[in-house]
Amino acid sequence: MLFIEELNLYANAKIAKWLATGFVIFFIFYHGFLHIYDGGDSCQRLLSDGRFQGSLVWQPYGCMIHSYSKIDTRRCMRYVAFLKESNTIAFVGDSRIRQLYHSFVDQK
Repeated sequence: MLFIEELNLYANAKIAKWLATGFVIFFIFYHGFLHIYDGGDSCQRLLSDGRFQGSLVWQPYGCMIHSYSKIDTRRCMRYVAFLKESNTIAFVGDSRIRQLYHSFVDQK
């Protein structure tokens, strides 16, 4: 309890801004190093590091690609309806997102 009270004495907006700036600078250098190390080709890492999920589906590490069946989608929507909460689903993007929207709407 004493640690939290002491932390509150030193925590303020100025320190938070300095910490955030430090994190941004760290990640700039980190990604710059990765860019130099990989030769600027981030696709190489996506295509070489990963695993097969089965049925000849490649899952790159660091990339979250999910495939949902109609049963999974219905179960999710019914669960949200059971909790009596409303969800807003926004599809923002290009023609690929439009294809995802049409696939979502077609899952009746």
